[in-house]
Amino acid sequence: MQNEALIWGVGVGPGDPGLLTVNAIKHIQACNILAFPTEESGHSRAYDTVKDYVKQSSTKYPFILPLYQTQEQRQQFYQQQARFFKSVAEKGQKVVVLCEGDPLLYGSFQYVLHELIDSRQVGIVPGISSVNAGAAMAHWPLISGNETMLVLPATLDEEQLKQQLQFCITAIILKVGRHLPKIKKILSLMSGYEQALLIENVSANGQRISLLHQVCVNEVSYFSLILWRREKND
Repeated sequence: MQNEALIWGVGVGPGDPGLLTVNAIKHIQACNILAFPTEESGHSRAYDTVKDYVKQSSTKYPFILPLYQTQEQRQQFYQQQARFFKSVAEKGQKVVVLCEGDPLLYGSFQYVLHELIDSRQVGIVPGISSVNAGAAMAHWPLISGNETMLVLPATLDEEQLKQQLQFCITAIILKVGRHLPKIKKILSLMSGYEQALLIENVSANGQRISLLHQVCVNEVSYFSLILWRREKND
């Protein structure tokens, strides 16, 4: 079914154009309409990652994600997006929707996919996530053998995070931003805290890897993650 698709969610990785997949480039070069998220300033990390592969004849369709709107407003936004993409596909044109990282790992395209779930016109190109890229850059093995790993958003409240972290071996905490003090407070009471890493802007401009316990600021980029592993004898 994917070969028939005219609406594609394409993962572009965490920011380094070198981490684009061959399949992602193929679809970007073949699309009629290229849709991508932007900040309110108009800047788009996703577009910057792929700009060298975009053909001039492609129509650009930037959009601002409804991050701070109500659930009902967000649902209406993605329904409108889905209707637009479907109308374009019904004319035989190909739409590519860029997603930072992977479309289905905290990716906004999954909400469009939900609205088009019965359509054979939808395809997905997976992307390298910040989890994989960050671990590779830090030489940090994620899991092995019978170990377990959790991927968590830093946006959870303190009690939820404590409960989730209580029994896992390894945790990747995403969307750190202004939640850094809360995460440090929780992990400082657990083994492995002094080895935990903070990675800011994985593979993009401004990338920095730091020991979490040595970070003194109260806020970092939203595009930051924390790698934490419980000590094995704990």
